Amino acid sequence: MTSCSFGVVKRSTSLSKREASLAKREYFIRKKVAILPMHNESPFGGRDLEVLATEELRKYLMGSGKYLIDMKQEVEYPNSQAVFQGGGRNLTSLFKKARGYGVNLIIYGRITDSNIRQKEDDVGLIREVFLYGSASLEIRVFDVSTEQEVLLQKVDAFTEDKSYQIKELSKENKYELRRDLLRQATKLAVGKAIKPIWEKTKKKEWFGRVAKIVGKKIYINAGIESGVKVGDIMKVLTPSQDIFDPVSGALIGKTKGEVKSTIEISDFFGNNGAVGIIHSGGNVSTGDQVTLY
Repeated sequence: MTSCSFGVVKRSTSLSKREASLAKREYFIRKKVAILPMHNESPFGGRDLEVLATEELRKYLMGSGKYLIDMKQEVEYPNSQAVFQGGGRNLTSLFKKARGYGVNLIIYGRITDSNIRQKEDDVGLIREVFLYGSASLEIRVFDVSTEQEVLLQKVDAFTEDKSYQIKELSKENKYELRRDLLRQATKLAVGKAIKPIWEKTKKKEWFGRVAKIVGKKIYINAGIESGVKVGDIMKVLTPSQDIFDPVSGALIGKTKGEVKSTIEISDFFGNNGAVGIIHSGGNVSTGDQVTLY
């Protein structure tokens, strides 16, 4: 690691308060995200808009460099339609599955509306045609560790096309023009949701897991790709506990686990794994939750 004078701050328990603050702003471990295929509830666009909205959301989040997208296990998750139709009752099993894959955030949503309006003005032999496209999205983000909703974001986007036509458009051309406008509006709507997602999730704690212990080496399910660095200190936590409302019996949330030991990262392995050794304490077990000190 280069020194602080070259603009790079190493995360360490010995940093001053100011240095620690700078390090926290400059470095973060990228959270792993599971994106459930979007659902189109509108009468227009059909499956095409579902795929487009899902891919755009994935593209924007990957392009930000702030998240890892869990694409290998995507087939293991239900789609957004199934979650909405289940009234969220299947989220508990979804959280359990996501934790097993090291996922920190689950994002799903739906296109609540999409539409095309057309306005025509005749000017002699030339027809001036205006087409207006709109799309409305609902995006939901859940923190897997706490099983709580982080964000419910509703966004609207509009686009338009103006053209001059001497004769009527063919049915095929009309379909293509309307489809393109709906796609443009959907892309704009997804783009507007990205900043709120980052603002709501950036302060949420990242959590990883102890994948395996071999002798004195402790293998963590996050490495270079996630932003882990040699010398990082990880807290090993006791299991969190569910807290229920004493009257209704409803789940309120989960407690934070207590620190039982710390691990210092010394090396990396595989595509995105890290190796650590005991820094303080002990009694570390496979499956234990870890987070940055």
